[in-house]
Amino acid sequence: MRLRIGVAVLAVVFVLSIGLIASAIDAVVLQTYDFAQDKIGEYPEGFIISSGAQHGVIEVVEDSELPSGRALRVFAPPNETKYYVTASTPKLKLPDPKATKLAVELCVKWSQGDASSGNYIYIRTDDAYRLIMLPMRGMLKWHAKDAGMNVKDVAVLGRDWHRIRVVADRVKSSATLYVDDMKRPYLENLPFQRPVESWDGVELRFTSETIATETREVFYGDIKIWVED
Repeated sequence: MRLRIGVAVLAVVFVLSIGLIASAIDAVVLQTYDFAQDKIGEYPEGFIISSGAQHGVIEVVEDSELPSGRALRVFAPPNETKYYVTASTPKLKLPDPKATKLAVELCVKWSQGDASSGNYIYIRTDDAYRLIMLPMRGMLKWHAKDAGMNVKDVAVLGRDWHRIRVVADRVKSSATLYVDDMKRPYLENLPFQRPVESWDGVELRFTSETIATETREVFYGDIKIWVED
């Protein structure tokens, strides 16, 4: 599958002093989480927390750079045993599960994790991973079975907040990625890990995997899911 890259992987520039501005969306948002009403230091309301979370930390934290002032922290300390520290949104029932395009938008800040993989953002349906992103080594990586897309660097994150949007086309089995600029695609034709028959029961999953040799940590915020026309 051809991947159209207009510009090589670049650091996306924005002014941190004014923080991240909430993006305008011309659609009905079906699911949203900004953690504004959640208690600091506790699990986010409504999220599904894995049993492996007891070996790490999942909590709502204060963050003045986000519109709501709060974020979700997923933290996996060093451990000789592999555990999956995971927080998932509830499965979403769509008015039209056969809709062609699903949009997922969120803010992401990578903090720790220098291996090639270990921090994951999954878009799932039918309990299977359909789209996979990895915030690792200060990069946003994309993973798919297609040749050349095995944990491939697609955008520079550094340790700053970035707004990410994925518009996933079920019919084409490919996605368009937006980074900070929600009006201009950053990358197009990014392949799915697995095809999607229906968006029914779609969920967003955040996982950091424990390993003996390093600490892993990512922050997430201002999450939205909707159907794109």
